[in-house]
Amino acid sequence: DEEIIAAETAFDNAVGMLSLAEPLKAPSADALFGEGGTWETQYANQSYPNMFDGDINTYSNYDNKHASGGYGGIDFGAGNEKVITSIRYYYDDPWDWNRTYGRFEGSNDKENWTTLAEYAANVYPTETWNEIPISDTTAYRYVRVYSTKGYGNLCEVEFYGKGTDYVMLNDI
Repeated sequence: DEEIIAAETAFDNAVGMLSLAEPLKAPSADALFGEGGTWETQYANQSYPNMFDGDINTYSNYDNKHASGGYGGIDFGAGNEKVITSIRYYYDDPWDWNRTYGRFEGSNDKENWTTLAEYAANVYPTETWNEIPISDTTAYRYVRVYSTKGYGNLCEVEFYGKGTDYVMLNDI
């Protein structure tokens, strides 16, 4: 019925707009994961959790020198999968030659990854927020940033979206 479809669409849009107020958060510090590059060596203060700490003055410095590439991500937990509707990131390269390229990915098993969006430092401006809308409607348990070329130097990454468990809202 057209009325039911319209109501479901309006509800989904309202929930989506409400979720834009706050980025999706990791359930705990243990829910953050990553590997690669300087995250594990001499620059521990430039580790992957910096991408998710809410502070644009800290940054992660990772690279793709590992066979699997450098990455950092969030595990939302079993039964708490999220549909990602947009991704915002703040890129700051204090060393202009440290260009970074990569992709944002989602997975439900942490082995098979789906590309949600790609980014390239020479395409998006530095020292500002960049936003990428996501059209994939799959709910994912895991999301990550994956380096495909260069160094990370991402100050902050925010995933926006909605869960798979809808709560009824009395007044929208």
